[in-house]
Parts: sequence; structure tokens; C-alpha cells
Amino acid sequence: MTKGKRVVSLVLALVVLSGLFGCTDGSIVSAKLNEPIALSEESFTTEISKITLSQSMQGMYIEDVCFFEDSFLGVIASDPKQKSNFENLDNIDYLFAVFSIEDLHLMYQETITIPKAGYVSFQAKGDTTILNSSYPGNKIFYSISSAGIMKMSEEQYHEFYLSDSASVIENNNNLVLSQNGETRIILTGVLPNNNGISEETYRFFARLSDSRFIYAKLSYSKDSGKWLSEYGVYDVETGEKAIFSHDHADFIWAYTSYKDEAILIPDQTAAYSSFGPYLYDDSTRELTDLNWLDFSFGKEVHPRFCLFENILVVYMGDEDSSVLRFFDLKTKTEIKKMDIPAPYNVSEVYLTNIYTTEGNLWFCSCLHSDSYLYRISLEEAMN
Repeated sequence: MTKGKRVVSLVLALVVLSGLFGCTDGSIVSAKLNEPIALSEESFTTEISKITLSQSMQGMYIEDVCFFEDSFLGVIASDPKQKSNFENLDNIDYLFAVFSIEDLHLMYQETITIPKAGYVSFQAKGDTTILNSSYPGNKIFYSISSAGIMKMSEEQYHEFYLSDSASVIENNNNLVLSQNGETRIILTGVLPNNNGISEETYRFFARLSDSRFIYAKLSYSKDSGKWLSEYGVYDVETGEKAIFSHDHADFIWAYTSYKDEAILIPDQTAAYSSFGPYLYDDSTRELTDLNWLDFSFGKEVHPRFCLFENILVVYMGDEDSSVLRFFDLKTKTEIKKMDIPAPYNVSEVYLTNIYTTEGNLWFCSCLHSDSYLYRISLEEAMN
């Protein structure tokens, strides 16, 4: 988590990128630019600064953004000319660029070329973010660091850190504990069959401590034709599983977590009397309905949540107005509302998640053909 600085402009040598086109197996080709690159940041309001990503990156289409190692910004972009000529192309080239948050200059970039039926995106993997390059018949995952990206094995992709001596592995539909050189199934799923329940799949969601983690179970009922979700906590020392449940919602699912806390919201397909959000504190094992938001699915943009250091930030809005709301989880009070000025309020389709780095809050939105990255000083926001 680091500080952002205001910097200069960016020049992208698209001719260099075009010379890298043609690789068809999802492999990575090093891209060398003729000019130095840095993103341009400008004041937006007294509390918010703005980076116009598409403009800074020579009009490229921004596919996705992420932050990692608390110090770096990752951007996936593509040449819009490829989209206009999509029918005549066999492959699409994606640019993956990494910038330092300290001064917003380019650290490195890579070009990933895959068949046009595929996509490249960032994906959360436990407490980390990875790069996902997928197309029909093939999925390739890469770990991301300040030094570069590295292809992950299938085993690495499905393994999640729990402690120095233990990890949790997604194996088929099960969760397997690997501890001190031994493995055993701890949560058993059901493979597709002809019974009433066609499938049950367990997945790792988030680490809470060296011995406890949040799991997700997705179940498909053949009788109802619906997918159902169950979230809960599993303790590898006791073998106990505790399902998240509350009188105010039939089903609730985990949205985000930070250290030993998690924010949950109701499943939109099930009945609920309070949207919450719901706070789970693993130190006390308590699930609390914070009852702060008056929200109904389908009427507005779905809220986005960011949890850190006893602060919950919530984005709420629609196509006409947007607001960031800051809540103190210790005092259970709202401490600030921050309006996002028109015309930069964003619709559900374009808003990304909210991110934190040291001293800063970030979120990205897209308006028409351009993408904007916003930075808010947490020190200023909290005052």
C-alpha cells in the first residue's frame, strides 16, 4: 500500500506492439517501447485526483485494472482497431502493463496474444491477484510480481496458503488440506450425476488465520434448476464447519474480507428482510447485521465494498448520481459521504471494485469510450 504522485504524460509506440502480433498459443512476448511511459494524474475535486487511462495510453481500450504488492498498478489494454476489425482477425493482442504507484512510471509490459474467442483478465486468488488468459480448450494463469509475470502450474493455481505448514487445495469438487507433508479431504463435494442434486462444488474464498478459512459451496439442484450458494468457516484444527446464517436473510454470501473480518450480503435469489451489509468477526465468531444500506436488487447499481483497518467503504449509485460512504466498524457509525461529480458517475456495467494501497483508495470507471482511475487520499477522506 503506497502513495501516488502526480506525473507526466505517456507515449505508447503502437508500431512496436504491431510488430509483436502473430503468436497464437497464448504465450508471452516481451514488448519494448521506444518512449518512456508515465501516467498523467490531475486534480478532479479537492479530495479526488483522476487518471484518464485511455487518453494516457494513446487511446487504447482498457480491459481491466488491479493493484498488487501494495505498490503496483496493473493494466490490461487492447488496440480498439482490433475490435473494429474483429471479423477479419484470428487472434487478439492484449497489452499487460505494470506501473509503480509511487511515481506512476512504467515498470514493464508484456504482450499476450490469444485466439479472438478468448479473453485476458485479472482474477482474485485468495489474498493475491493473478492474470488469467483463457480461450476455448485452454486456460493459462500467471502470477504477477514487480519483476514480471510467471506461468503457474495447475497445482499452483488450485493451492491456497494457510500457514507455513499448511495449505488448502481445490481438487475436483473437494477441498483438500495439505499439512506437514500429508493430504486429506476436509470438505467433500459431489460430482455431476443423475440424482436430485446434480453437483456440489467447494471452493476456497479467503484465509482468516493459520487454521481457519472461508469456504464457498455452489450446489446445482436438478429439481429446481437453480444454483444455490453456501458460505461458511472451516477450522482445520477442530474439523468444524460453521455456515454463515442470519435471521434477516435466508442465504448470505461473502463479498470481501480483510485479515480476520469479512463483509457479507444477501443472495439476490433468496428472501431477506435486511440487505445489511453483514460483518463477520472471526475473533468473536459473531455475524452482525450492520443494517446500514437500504437497497433492493434490480433497482440500482449493486453496491461495491472495500474493507480495511476497521473501515468499510461502500460505493452506491446509479446512472445519475454516485457516492462513496465511509463507515467506522469500531463505533458502528458512518463517518463520511463523498459525492462523485457528474458526468463521471458510473453505471453497474463499468464500475470496478474498490482498492486500497497505503494511504490511498482507488476505483476505476468507464464512461463511453474512456476509462478513469480515481485516487483518494485516505488521510484527507478521514478528516
